[in-house]
Amino acid sequence: MSLDYKLLILINSFAYKSWWLDHIAIFFAIYAEYILVGIVLIYLLIGRNNKVEHKRNKIMVFFALVAALIARFGLGSLIHYFYFKLRPFAAHPDVVNLLIKYNETSDSFPSGHTLFFFAMASSVYFIHKKTGIFLLIASFFVAFSRIYIGVHYPIDILAGALLGIFIGYLVDRIGNHYWPKEIGIKD
Repeated sequence: MSLDYKLLILINSFAYKSWWLDHIAIFFAIYAEYILVGIVLIYLLIGRNNKVEHKRNKIMVFFALVAALIARFGLGSLIHYFYFKLRPFAAHPDVVNLLIKYNETSDSFPSGHTLFFFAMASSVYFIHKKTGIFLLIASFFVAFSRIYIGVHYPIDILAGALLGIFIGYLVDRIGNHYWPKEIGIKD
């Protein structure tokens, strides 16, 4: 029995034992993503009275969304094309508690949600440290909840987080060559 499987069973074993924990996990697994994207998009409205700050925020939102989309639909889709891994609830239906309705045929490795949110959060972090830290912490809860509800293994989450952070870093490095030098883009 692998460590990945043991951790899945340990975390998922709390499902259906506490009404409030289950609802918190479902909230983070399904609904928090809209709030996190909304927080990033709000930066399009912040600083409208200050031209430099507004331009800086628009650049940050652009690169955060580019990083997230490249991570999820570029890298994630590429990995899913070459490697298929059954989701935990489909691979171990007698052991894993599934808290939500989910497509059994979709791929588990790496977690697309984790790729998306860690890429977005890390990209924001390189420009707005405090907001980036908040988003990274929130992304952790989104990712962890995906194990709790039974749709991902811990290794899916770890791979998604590391690859997402890497894509966010790459977008920041490449972006540094293109954003205007007169705008103090970093906090």
